[in-house]
Amino acid sequence: MSKTLEASIDVDASPEQVWKVVSDLKRMGEWSPQCKKMKVFGGDVRKGTTTLNINRKGLLVWPTTAKVVEFEPNKAIAFRIVENKTIWSYTLTPRKREPRSWRSARHRRARAPYRASSSRTSSGASNSSTWNSSTE
Repeated sequence: MSKTLEASIDVDASPEQVWKVVSDLKRMGEWSPQCKKMKVFGGDVRKGTTTLNINRKGLLVWPTTAKVVEFEPNKAIAFRIVENKTIWSYTLTPRKREPRSWRSARHRRARAPYRASSSRTSSGASNSSTWNSSTE
């Protein structure tokens, strides 16, 4: 069974401006509710770059590591958390209502398969977010 959480948001900015923010992994702690700090190894972020992440939820603090598995400037970045195989990805796509500008950012969190006795599906969350569960 695989789970994917996906949300989209329109951003009034050029793809280059949005890319500058989402590809700067050192800033992840500014908007992530759990990852408080990301230490990037090896200079500029690119495919293969690794990170050390400090996470916090309440009093619980734990480290994870990640590896960038997709990197296409001004279009897409994805990194896989080594410990649980979760993939976090950000994809920039043009907004259909205004073909002259690229103004969308999509964030996708795909969880690795896990053991469970039931399958759950829920949809219709606010801000166009959806939670899907399917059997692979």
